[in-house]
Amino acid sequence: MQLTNRGTKGLILVVLCGPLTQRALTLKKTAVDPTKVIKAWQWLKENNFRYKYEGIPNIDNIPLPYVVQENM
Repeated sequence: MQLTNRGTKGLILVVLCGPLTQRALTLKKTAVDPTKVIKAWQWLKENNFRYKYEGIPNIDNIPLPYVVQENM
């Protein structure tokens, strides 16, 4: 299996198996919006001294979930 995630630094796997009556809702809950992740980093840098000197990651390096669905 080849995973074509944005970059190889970090990987989020979501495994769906069994009868899911609300598959669309489950998929929506596992979505990652990279722009929101960047905004969260910016907020942390401004509001948390532990992140003051941390670099904000490039949006292309934010791992996105790869959904593995079992065929029933």
